[in-house]
Amino acid sequence: MMELFYVSFLVAISFVGPPVGWMQFDQPFATKIECEQYIENNWNNLQVALQEQLTYQEIKSLQCMTKATVHELNTHFIRSRH
Repeated sequence: MMELFYVSFLVAISFVGPPVGWMQFDQPFATKIECEQYIENNWNNLQVALQEQLTYQEIKSLQCMTKATVHELNTHFIRSRH
């Protein structure tokens, strides 16, 4: 099975401090290169969309990842906080 890539972003609630986790857009890309080109070509639109949706949160990072990678990172983050 082919792994798809998604535009992924690390979200932090600005008044709390450390990042709370990774989230992803719904649109899949067949390759990481396609996903990265999408980010590069749509940078301004992505920033506007994120600012509108995440009013009280700060985006710490924006990159292309698979759902499995994001799940692993979020699981690790949750475990490391306990």
